[in-house]
Amino acid sequence: MKKKIGVIVALSIMITGINYPTYSVYAQEENQDIFQSEENSAESDLQQENGEQTLNEEVDIDTESVAEESQEQGDLKENSWRYQDGELIRSAEDEVSVISDVYAPNATKKGIDVSEHNRNIDWEKVKAAGIDYAIIRCGYGDNYDNQDDKQWLRNVSECERLGIPYGVYIYSYAQSTDMATSEAQHVLRLISGHKLSYPVYFDMEDNSTLESDFGAIAQTFCSTIQNAGYAVGVYANLNWWNKYLTDTRFEQWHRWVAQYNIQCDYTGTYAMWQYSSKELVDGIDGLVDMNYLIGTPADHGVKELQSGVSYEAHVSDIGWQTFVQNGEIAGTTGQNKGIEALKMQLNDVDGGIEYRAHVRDIGWQDYVSNGQQAGTTGQAKPIEAVSIRLTGEVSEQYDIYYRVHSSDFGWLGWAKNGEDAGTQGYAKKVEAIQVQLVQKGGEAPGETSNAFKMKETEVQYQAHVSDIGWQNIVTNGALAGTTGQNKGIEALKLQLSNARNGGIEYRAHVRDIGWQDYVSNGQQAGTTGQAKPIEAVSIRLTGKAEEQYDIYYRVHSSDFGWLGWAKNGEDAGTQGYAKKAEAIEICLVKKGDSAPGSTEKAFLKNN
Repeated sequence: MKKKIGVIVALSIMITGINYPTYSVYAQEENQDIFQSEENSAESDLQQENGEQTLNEEVDIDTESVAEESQEQGDLKENSWRYQDGELIRSAEDEVSVISDVYAPNATKKGIDVSEHNRNIDWEKVKAAGIDYAIIRCGYGDNYDNQDDKQWLRNVSECERLGIPYGVYIYSYAQSTDMATSEAQHVLRLISGHKLSYPVYFDMEDNSTLESDFGAIAQTFCSTIQNAGYAVGVYANLNWWNKYLTDTRFEQWHRWVAQYNIQCDYTGTYAMWQYSSKELVDGIDGLVDMNYLIGTPADHGVKELQSGVSYEAHVSDIGWQTFVQNGEIAGTTGQNKGIEALKMQLNDVDGGIEYRAHVRDIGWQDYVSNGQQAGTTGQAKPIEAVSIRLTGEVSEQYDIYYRVHSSDFGWLGWAKNGEDAGTQGYAKKVEAIQVQLVQKGGEAPGETSNAFKMKETEVQYQAHVSDIGWQNIVTNGALAGTTGQNKGIEALKLQLSNARNGGIEYRAHVRDIGWQDYVSNGQQAGTTGQAKPIEAVSIRLTGKAEEQYDIYYRVHSSDFGWLGWAKNGEDAGTQGYAKKAEAIEICLVKKGDSAPGSTEKAFLKNN
């Protein structure tokens, strides 16, 4: 298609008498191959098109290599085909504008790219002017605060406030893979917590990087960004793409090509074309870079809501990633980073979605719905399992499938419709997740076995013993307390581990006090500091645990020794004999299975 844009006509055209075709262009910059050699000879793209026309004006650009060790914070200045000492190259030709035809047959959206060079932008006016998206410079060079773009926070905040889709770019000075890593970390630091719709672009154009291993540098940067869960691309002018960025590794990333011309002459595939640096847009004081998105937006890392399910993950050390949808991966793999929170929603589908998370040190949270947060942020508590279900009309039309990538276990099987997915009791964090709608009764996206791994529920207990104090926690039938030392248990704490919606309650019969009220889940039964031993106990399960298990327990009572096993709220020990409980054993048994030993004389009461 053809788009009308404002461009600047060169005053020198009238002087030199060059006969251009029916369109008008910038003599110095808009219709050039953007400085066709590293010596910046400034041969025009028009020479390629018209055969004879050449612009001989030389541009004095400092090409002295900037070594890694000389990159002082804040001292870096751009020097490239369009910057000199940190300033955009302008000329007197910028004073006059005319209308010209730009031919972009596969363009689908028009966008701008901006930096602190564009000063304070009135983004409301920009949006009203019909700009579809923005690529915002977040910074330049290594990961230093004072190399952040001075307008970054304002620009990104305004785009998010106004709902303008955006991506980011960083101006690179990387001459080594170590520098590329630092620049990638620079970007990740700044975009943490923000919601990009377009990729992160690596701006490779500075003259100081010539003679570097561009393939290795780009691989390091782009892989770091991709592993953090973001789409990634590389920006360069046509000459760099044809002459320097020819490594086959560049084929795996989105290309953003700069060529100020009526058409883009790059013969490879590309996601964006920067066709001008001199257009006027309402809301921006001065000239601004203009771009076309080429082809289908989704093909180029653009995140637009599609019918189905969309979801986003908050990842440790990264923050909120951009949303993904319909089976795409949220989170990371191979980086040992856990997902700490999730948000999910349905798009263009009638009904709702509910989801919950099992969080380390917290357990199963309540269900939330339709874009609310499950999990936590700022607490360093990873999610270990999830459960997702549909509500309303959509639940009659679709099954919702989901699976997680769990640390040390890898990808587990697909769960569906409220089943649990992940692990419980293993302390393994969820690192990535996929969620997908499937027509009701349709085939699962993959293997459904082993979707949820849960350790058997255990009972943990701890005794406070006279003259000793609190002993270590023991589990499932181990002895707490002492035997043969004439030392009484004065207090107890009990809890279940790996319990699914269940708990434990318990009470103690204490000398000179009698039966206390029930306490639960790690609270103290008995006393400390009063020299009052426990003489008997009663223990019972609650919730799902009560449905799945019987809880057995027995006490070692002074002068009586081990008594029989009691279960499920029965009393165990003695009452009225003034005999202290010296030790206790507690265990869970699958519902209905045999007791761990004799159940006779579990409780002795002296009337």
